[in-house]
Amino acid sequence: MENKKVVFVKPWQVEVVEEAFDPPPIPAEEAVVRKLFTLISPGTELACLSGDESWFQMPGTPGYASVSEIVEMGEGESALRKGDIVFHYGDHSKYQAVSTRGTFLKVPESLDLRWVPS
Repeated sequence: MENKKVVFVKPWQVEVVEEAFDPPPIPAEEAVVRKLFTLISPGTELACLSGDESWFQMPGTPGYASVSEIVEMGEGESALRKGDIVFHYGDHSKYQAVSTRGTFLKVPESLDLRWVPS
């Protein structure tokens, strides 16, 4: 798969990086997702972009929450399947391997997906 992601390269410098995304076999309690929408947190992400957040290492991919389609599931997960739309914590990238523990929720079909991460 070809992945695109937002990278804060150094203070006040942002790039969109394209790279191959070939995850290893997905372990239990993880999934590979394709992002549909991501949430921007202007306060924290601008602080990260400024270089003033010591916990955020540059170069790095910022992000908070995402609405994604499940591309692949790890073993043992029965409630969710490939193709399901989920809300979870994630960065600003097209594809990502994420934990299915904690905040990893199936989105009801009746919701407008643009509003889910709000």
